[in-house]
Amino acid sequence: MAEVKEKSGPKMALKNLTPLRSKGRDLDYWKARLVLHNPGDKDWSVRIQHAGKREWFTLETPNKTTAAARAKKRFEFVKAHGWEAAILHFKYGEEKAKVTAEKNALTVGEYIAEVESLATEQSPRTVHDYGKCLRLILSEILKSEGTKPTKERVSAIPLELVTDRRVERWKASRVQKVRGNPQKEKTAKITANTILRQAKALFGKKILPVLRKAEIPIPNPIPLSGVNFFKEDTSSKFKRKIEPEKLIAAAVGKLDAPQGENEERADYEARRQSYLAFILVFATGLRKSEADMLEWDSVNFTANELTVETTQYFKPKTDASEQSVSLDPETVEILRGFRAQYPTDRFLLRSKRKAKVSTTYSYYRAEPTWKALREWLAEQGLSDSKPIHYCRKAITDYMAKKHGIFAAMRHARHTTPQVTARYYSDGESLPPGIGGFFKADQGDGEKIVEGEFTVKKTGRRKAATR
Repeated sequence: MAEVKEKSGPKMALKNLTPLRSKGRDLDYWKARLVLHNPGDKDWSVRIQHAGKREWFTLETPNKTTAAARAKKRFEFVKAHGWEAAILHFKYGEEKAKVTAEKNALTVGEYIAEVESLATEQSPRTVHDYGKCLRLILSEILKSEGTKPTKERVSAIPLELVTDRRVERWKASRVQKVRGNPQKEKTAKITANTILRQAKALFGKKILPVLRKAEIPIPNPIPLSGVNFFKEDTSSKFKRKIEPEKLIAAAVGKLDAPQGENEERADYEARRQSYLAFILVFATGLRKSEADMLEWDSVNFTANELTVETTQYFKPKTDASEQSVSLDPETVEILRGFRAQYPTDRFLLRSKRKAKVSTTYSYYRAEPTWKALREWLAEQGLSDSKPIHYCRKAITDYMAKKHGIFAAMRHARHTTPQVTARYYSDGESLPPGIGGFFKADQGDGEKIVEGEFTVKKTGRRKAATR
């Protein structure tokens, strides 16, 4: 068999053809690179590479020859005028917005940094949570679009590209993942609303005026302004899992029990601290953060009340939160006993952990006590995802049923009664009180009652009930 010479054969023939076909100028070259980029597409697309960058172009035709000619034209335009001019000339919608955004607008990371430095009405942790939710939405969007969602990539997204269309798709995808399970669908919608609500707050009426005064460029339209929440069932109320009386009795019997014979003093005192924490979130309705930082100076033993107020280490959630809470005399006596035992303490709840201010994460100085209380509540059969907050909700519900919405609102220190009414009962169901009217004297007339009456028709008897 004759040997194939080095300068002959099919491979060499193809090699010799290459110079004759200058890359990018032959239509066959571009025909081989046409693709239907998205499922269901009828028009061809092409991905052009030049100067270390690649971009997809929709060619807006199902004809392969025409599409190849358009691909060739776009390639030559990119080489002659550069990527920015080509995108502005040939691409539309979000692609154009991307070029403009990269030139003028803030990125997501830059915007969040501006909010963190200028917003003073919100706590650092609140602003951090707002930014965290926006980043979560965008990272899930990037992942759904086939891009690895690193922190750097999310931070580099121009604000103009945080479009309503992309966020609406994100909303839908969260529900689609659990489609077919009504319970999980409801939970997915609630979770999506919670994330979206906090992300939208970054562009809310409390923050935007501050940024405008500082001449920070705000996109128009404002990001997320056109995105609506999932419809929520506002008729659903708080549902008791354990009756208050039963939970209180269990706390008194276990957490407030005398020191056992074999119980170490440290364990006994830790158990008593769990009892005090239970009192603060259940009997007084304090939020966990409020109880954690409550100081003895805030308790008025004479007026039987305590006041949630701004201190060196703590700022209440809202202005409405910064109010006094009336206490039962029995509750005051319990607090008085703890005060007598620890007369020099600053905070009601004891802890070796130092108080911290302006943290961007959840920090509780009495965390060992809260952990023990969570474990005890679980032992009582309380399976709520936030058992300590459940205690606050339970007393608010109890107040609403016994004393009405306004009393519950005042005790829980909600901003408006609508907030309280949305989640809690507005009182116990009572009969209308008109039953006596049905017993009115009918006189001597014969009382009409239901009975059977017969009618003769076509030789047959039929029963009719009136």
